[in-house]
Amino acid sequence: MNPLYFGAEAAKAWAAFSGDYNPIHFDPQFARNTIGSEGTVVHGMLAMLGLKQASARADWPEEGWLQWTGMLKQAMPGNVGYTQEVNATGPGSKIRFKLGCADGQGKNILGNCAEVDFDSHRYREPPRYSIAAEDFRGRLASFCRDFPDVHCAWIALDALMFAEYIQKHSINTFRDDIIRRFGPEMELDFGRSSMLTMQTHHRDTFRSRLLKDLSELQLERIDYDIRKIDEIMTADSLFATIDIPVWLDGDLSLVVQIGLMARKKT
Repeated sequence: MNPLYFGAEAAKAWAAFSGDYNPIHFDPQFARNTIGSEGTVVHGMLAMLGLKQASARADWPEEGWLQWTGMLKQAMPGNVGYTQEVNATGPGSKIRFKLGCADGQGKNILGNCAEVDFDSHRYREPPRYSIAAEDFRGRLASFCRDFPDVHCAWIALDALMFAEYIQKHSINTFRDDIIRRFGPEMELDFGRSSMLTMQTHHRDTFRSRLLKDLSELQLERIDYDIRKIDEIMTADSLFATIDIPVWLDGDLSLVVQIGLMARKKT
């Protein structure tokens, strides 16, 4: 199995698309001082792209809901090789996957993908935000251009919604929580050097028809909402979870869940 490398150009491409310029991905000194990494840290969302694409190739039913969950167990230094492993017991069965250093030392991402009975009852409230048709078409085309090995509609839409959150909502979603926990001088901003922010988990619950190739997806409208669903404060950190339900042409089709950890740089 050939090792995977997440180089500087891939990091730049993902940051340009998503808006995630967290200094742990670009400043080796900051990464070393905050989490002890030797060198910069790979974007978790970038590292998960291959795992998602491999999961999408399984023999899933044409209708129904699937849930993909990835737990980011350890920070991933950008100067080493990684291998990914995806296992399934049979058609339509749960898939388990992992990604870790090629030398076998540690598991950085663990997770699974499976069919689920999804209850959409709690998402009855109408969405508050929309993405203009010209905007999302251009951004999805940009994603396909920069990440040509990833062509599944669900994965591209997931990336788009992560980018929408980072670029438009990340500062304000937990502003009051950050100020209450760390003081009025602090704000949650993925680009500031005074705050370490990291993703702890990522979950997508989506209609299986979104496994189709992105080129086959004809959309006129994307609506979504940002819903904070959980927060835990510890002695030195804030852990929080948000849901991003997404309606495609008026039909609830995807719920992106992002787990976050914030800690003041010491």
